[in-house]
Amino acid sequence: RKYQKMVHKKKVCSELFPTNTSILIFIGYMSLFISQGILVTASQESNNGYNYNTVLAVLLTEVLKLIISTCLFLQEKSEHTLKTLVVSIVDGRKVLALYFVPALLYCLYNNLAFVNLSSFDPTTYYLLLQFRVVITGVLFQIIFKKYLSKRQWISLIILTIGCMIKQIHFGDEPTMTSTTMEATGEHKTKNMTGLNLSLSAVFILIQTVCSCLAGVYNEYLLKDKGSDVNIYVQNVFMYIDSIVCNIVVLVMQGNLLGAFGVESLQSIFRINVILIMINNAGIGIITSFFLKYMNSILKTFASALELLFTAVLCYFIFAMPIYLNTVLAIGVVSFAIYLYSKSPVVNVLTKTMKAPEDKRTLLRDGGANSDIDDSSLVLKFHDTMHAKDIFSKQCILCTIGVLIILFSTLFAIFWMQLFESILAKEIKLSPQSRSYDVWKTPPLPMYFDIYLFNWTNPSNFSGDEVFQKPILKQIGPYRFVEKTDKEDIVWNNNHTVSFRKKSTYYFDAANSKGQMDDMITTINIVALSAAASVIHSNNLRRKEVSVGLGLFDQLPYVTKRANELLFDGYEDDLIEFAKDLSLTDKTVSVPYDKIGWFYTRNGTSHQQGHFNMHTGGDDISQIGTMKNWNFSPKIEYFPDECGMLRGSAGEFYPPIKQKTQPTSMFIADLCRSISLDFEEEKSVHGITGYKYAGGEKMVDNGTVYPENKCFSFGESVPSGVMNVSACRFGSPVFMSFPHYYAADPYFLDQIEGLNPSKEKHEFYITLEPLTGIPLDVAARLQINMLVRPIPNVTLYQHAPHMFFPVLWFEQKVTIPNDMASEIKTVVAMPVTGYMAIAIVFVIGLILTFWWPVARMIQRKGKGYVNDENKVSAKEDIAVQSSLLSSNGHIKKIEVFNGIKAKKAPLAEKEAESELTVNRNRPRKSNLLNKLFLEGNFCVNFDSLYKHFDRVALRFFLCLFFHVSFHVRTRKRQNFLLFLE
Repeated sequence: RKYQKMVHKKKVCSELFPTNTSILIFIGYMSLFISQGILVTASQESNNGYNYNTVLAVLLTEVLKLIISTCLFLQEKSEHTLKTLVVSIVDGRKVLALYFVPALLYCLYNNLAFVNLSSFDPTTYYLLLQFRVVITGVLFQIIFKKYLSKRQWISLIILTIGCMIKQIHFGDEPTMTSTTMEATGEHKTKNMTGLNLSLSAVFILIQTVCSCLAGVYNEYLLKDKGSDVNIYVQNVFMYIDSIVCNIVVLVMQGNLLGAFGVESLQSIFRINVILIMINNAGIGIITSFFLKYMNSILKTFASALELLFTAVLCYFIFAMPIYLNTVLAIGVVSFAIYLYSKSPVVNVLTKTMKAPEDKRTLLRDGGANSDIDDSSLVLKFHDTMHAKDIFSKQCILCTIGVLIILFSTLFAIFWMQLFESILAKEIKLSPQSRSYDVWKTPPLPMYFDIYLFNWTNPSNFSGDEVFQKPILKQIGPYRFVEKTDKEDIVWNNNHTVSFRKKSTYYFDAANSKGQMDDMITTINIVALSAAASVIHSNNLRRKEVSVGLGLFDQLPYVTKRANELLFDGYEDDLIEFAKDLSLTDKTVSVPYDKIGWFYTRNGTSHQQGHFNMHTGGDDISQIGTMKNWNFSPKIEYFPDECGMLRGSAGEFYPPIKQKTQPTSMFIADLCRSISLDFEEEKSVHGITGYKYAGGEKMVDNGTVYPENKCFSFGESVPSGVMNVSACRFGSPVFMSFPHYYAADPYFLDQIEGLNPSKEKHEFYITLEPLTGIPLDVAARLQINMLVRPIPNVTLYQHAPHMFFPVLWFEQKVTIPNDMASEIKTVVAMPVTGYMAIAIVFVIGLILTFWWPVARMIQRKGKGYVNDENKVSAKEDIAVQSSLLSSNGHIKKIEVFNGIKAKKAPLAEKEAESELTVNRNRPRKSNLLNKLFLEGNFCVNFDSLYKHFDRVALRFFLCLFFHVSFHVRTRKRQNFLLFLE
């Protein structure tokens, strides 16, 4: 027994480690693998991201592997030269093409390793990867015709359970509050508890499948198709194909040139990244030796041993705690490793057969070397053929079909999460993203239309009384082409970007209904602002202002050119006086030397303030939302909830989950955030979007909606205008929709010449729900000045209380057709993906059930015979064993496939020769042809339609197939006998 145990242990060791260097390869592989996870984790930033191009790192790693393999090839033998290597590559070009499959799989595996290590700590990452053991075992059995014992299958099940234990929570994992997240630093967002049904599960699953398929297929090439090719040449094949695959990935990312830029290369050639590439190159080189001299199952269990060392090293290096579920998982996995090592893999056909070439060889060899009878030989042949059927093409197709069904089902479950993740990666804002250039300098032409109100009866307004309502005439539009750019861009570590907006306006005379030298009469905003600044002051102060207004001949109205009222501004003596007064009186503040509604805004970036918004790097639902304005998360001009900074900065909007939920945006001109309500679904260039429009709630100041009371600054006015005087240096400026659309009728009763229209004056935005891309935007606002009686100020002492419209502007943008086509493609991808998954699923069903159904129909047909034609299995075996003579020809024919032969006397020889020919003829896969060749086609056809009662039709159908068969085989005589 001791001897048997010693022999068994020696056999196990020789199976696991067939050469003297196998143990060194095993330890080296395991050490390099552990180091890779730790080095990649150490290279991450505080947000678990990478400040270098990971695809480029994988590409350069493959280049390094190629160089190492080439050097090893040249050093192996003195006659090996570069010319020899090139010749070997040319001669083995077919094997080179075959290596594209594992190269692509390893390309996905290596790139997903960076992605998954940014989501999981190394211990959890390596533990979840152990699911590949089961998949590898199945593939190993199917492809290499090797089987796993019951003990080994139990070890695989235990290993899977060990991986699942990592998900069990025993209450020892601390809750990560904001304070503890700050303290834990790098690992504050990492998943240290296991696998959740999220996108990370899909990435782990894909990486696991890639690892299994690549390892088994690579071993298949090393030991079968490429067994006569030098191992270093095979490595060269692999790395050449891997380099091509990674270049394709960079091209698909649209970052091929950027990846080899100066900044990208500087971030790559750092000591920590170089160590990652060298270590990964070592893994690639030693893996080839591993697969050449060992097997894929042992490779996966080598990875399982890494768990213990990885957990301990991460504890000391990264201060990652080792939880109870981790300890139990490692223990269970280790036990599974021990259990597996008790029974190595063996060949399934080793004992059942010695690779007989055909039935004749088996019968001949068996009869010469044993005393068993012919029946036993045939039974042995049936057993051998059954063993071979396990690995037949049909079985492999069924297995592939099951795998296709499994993975198509998983992809159907996680497809939307996978799509949303890919979409988030594409639309998130970063210096390398596609959206960066569009955001920084929008390519679409944006038109800024301004409509001025010309006051046609200003003379009726005097210092004593108002003789009649102001009559206004709308002039315009004055169209300007706006070109925007972002300045002072700073990318922050908290997934935000800081910037300023610079806008430059160019007058478009061709598309304008007016010229810049048009004379416009409007309210005197200088005099009105000066009077409004002392409305809450004492009488003495108000009289001083009144004297100043009279001294500089100020009137309630001014007549200026359009360009002066807009961007150029105009000078005023009162402004010059106020500037001089501000030198001695600190209560007087004059921000500009000229007055104009958009003065100093053209070509500058300071007027709209400093923006800080989310990029969507960590959460796509936050993309484009404001975090700070002018370095503050709150708006200083409004108290309480009204001062909260909410909504988008205007360029990006997150994907819409619930269309009925209002969307918000921050408007710098209003110094506040506004809320737009869902109105309807709208089609723009064939794309369905959600239209959100501003309504009564947006312009209410607490009259209708009490929650808006904090926007009013104590001014009790009807709903329809927004008080923005606090951010306009105290000038009594109120904003509304054009022509007082959606406002209280009170405002229209004060003015003549206004005609509000929903189509012309509505403020709305249409968003594509899947991507959040604005499809159609119409931003329309009107500037109004509050005129009211001011005691002791002569010019406004008898003025009415009214809101005087000055101008309104519109920014309207609709996506062009070419961009709409791209968005249509993106929007259609979810449905297209599900259709593709459905097609793949159907293919899987066909591969899985085609052969079993065909076999079932065939067997069912063979069993539907008359009792008088049935024979026993023993007779069948006896006849089959006697069919072959020493020269391989048929000796006699009495029974064939359980059907008694009914031969006519005139055709006995022809039938015998026909059967001999059919026996030697290759079998066709077509079911009907197979039935024809077996000679019982009519019986089979009859069994298929045994429930069909139309006997006559059934007879003619059988007759048709008989005729077809005999005409095709040219057996005229048998055909005539059949007709008799």
